[in-house]
Amino acid sequence: MNIVNQFATGNFAIRYEKNSQVRGDFEKFKNALDNSGICVSDAINGIKVEVETVQAVMEETNASSMEVSRTTSMLAQNSSSVSRLAERSSNSITQVLSAMDDLSKTVGAVATNAEEASAKAMKTVELTEKGLKLAGQAENGMNGIMVSFEDTGNNIIDINNQMEEIGKIVGIITGISEQTGLLALNAAIEAARAGEAGMGFAVVADEVKSLALESQKSAENIATIIGNLQKKSQVVSDSMTESFKEVKTGNEAVGETLRVFNDIVTAINVIYEHLAEGASASEEQAASVEEITASVNEIENLVQQTAKEAVDSAAATEELTASIDQISQAISEATSAVQRITSEMEHFTVT
Repeated sequence: MNIVNQFATGNFAIRYEKNSQVRGDFEKFKNALDNSGICVSDAINGIKVEVETVQAVMEETNASSMEVSRTTSMLAQNSSSVSRLAERSSNSITQVLSAMDDLSKTVGAVATNAEEASAKAMKTVELTEKGLKLAGQAENGMNGIMVSFEDTGNNIIDINNQMEEIGKIVGIITGISEQTGLLALNAAIEAARAGEAGMGFAVVADEVKSLALESQKSAENIATIIGNLQKKSQVVSDSMTESFKEVKTGNEAVGETLRVFNDIVTAINVIYEHLAEGASASEEQAASVEEITASVNEIENLVQQTAKEAVDSAAATEELTASIDQISQAISEATSAVQRITSEMEHFTVT
């Protein structure tokens, strides 16, 4: 009776004393109780190991998510820097166009204006090269984000595999509970046959049956929790897939930005060469001014396109940040569920 009461409180480490003198059906019942305690202890120990593994994976996943969040923040800053540099480049190009207009009106000041425009063009080259460097950093950041997303996706797959293993163990516990219930039913039948002499044994059998039902109910609760965790993991996995698509799109946009910046540098270098030639040969100023003006207009269009792409990249980064926040929340909820399972397992005493 004491062993049954201990089982009911979650203590499955208790056993009958080896020198206990019982015979017949009582000996079978004693062995059945001892075996039940051993089986349940083994199952609970297995669950504890799997839960600890799941918790470790969740912590690693959470760390990866935080790293992704930090990288995304850096990417947003880089996108803003690219936008500001594109705006500054546009202003500089506007000044160059104004200088070209003055140059066409005043042939006598061709050399002076050409030198001024040349200096401004050189400054624009420096600014554009700086923007090119920042865009390269943004591309590296995007690549890092994609790698982190892949790692996080692999961790989620590991979590789902661990949950499946826990589900198998829960099935074992359910089977043990059902077997214990059958043993209790058989014991009750034998007690009924014994009449008044088996009354006490019938009470014990009833307690064992109740314990089996409680164990089965606990196993069902654990299965429900695992099911909820699997659903949340699926939500996280879906969010990761969508976020990965957004990151890939942003990475392509950054790559396009790099190509545009290279075009800008090339075009501005062409302008600089034309301005230098204009400063040394005033007779060729008129033709040179027209050619330079056309090139600057083309550059201005490229700069405006670069600014637009930088804004689009910033918007994509904001969406990515929102997706990462959802992922972090889902991971936090899954971690809380694992902690609740761990807390429930602490109520059991096993061998």
